[in-house]
Amino acid sequence: MKKTLTFIVLFVLTSILMISCVPDPQEIQPLCRDLYSELLDVYPGYPPSFVGFCVATLQAGKPVAYQGVCGSEAFWLSMPELFDEGLVITSRQECINYFKSLE
Repeated sequence: MKKTLTFIVLFVLTSILMISCVPDPQEIQPLCRDLYSELLDVYPGYPPSFVGFCVATLQAGKPVAYQGVCGSEAFWLSMPELFDEGLVITSRQECINYFKSLE
């Protein structure tokens, strides 16, 4: 499981670095779908809205369209691995506030 999480984090970082090379959502979307599948295996009940969040975030270069994913407890559980190791989110509002703080 640790290898999977490491892969996911590296995948996200690589995807963010590739943003300038891959601006077309048609090319980003398959990457986000693959990441979603990996996360769904680790976190059952992961929100399908993650794909849209991922695409929008990679296109914008910063987290956007996060309101949909912030409603999912499975997403909250994945946030320490994806964004900040010490992060603890226990509500939708905390999740939204975290992303607002990054703007």
